[in-house]
Amino acid sequence: MSIQTTQRNWAARCGLAGRIGIAGLSGVALLVGLAGCLSPGGTGTSDDIHTYISTPQNPTTVSLKDWRTGQVIWSYDVPVGRQLVVRFYEGDDPSKPYPDTLRWAEVKAGSNSSPLGNSMAVPDKESRVMELSFRTSPEFTSGETGQAAGTN
Repeated sequence: MSIQTTQRNWAARCGLAGRIGIAGLSGVALLVGLAGCLSPGGTGTSDDIHTYISTPQNPTTVSLKDWRTGQVIWSYDVPVGRQLVVRFYEGDDPSKPYPDTLRWAEVKAGSNSSPLGNSMAVPDKESRVMELSFRTSPEFTSGETGQAAGTN
């Protein structure tokens, strides 16, 4: 039986609803792929890229902890109005205590792309944990006072 015959048989069994369902799923997959690498929380896939946005209501600090020792090995206070993008790259020598690489960049909140110009060696994915915490709020960028417009 040829592939075309199989496809025709499947289409006949599923009818219009089956074809619409397949088209809908294809559309959703395309939209997920186009969502942008730097959207809050990351891409929603297993590519190990994450985005953390700091706002006046949620001034954000991101920390990386070595799960084996409990030691915080890296921490970043994301300024309000900025976002931190982090990505992990798997290393090729598991015998090293820190075989993987963390790359990161701080960019304006809402940015959709940026080179990750900073890097450091980190524990493998089984030995690390990212922790998110929030500083006391509200926190304002320089020049903001926290007063309502038109008040002294």
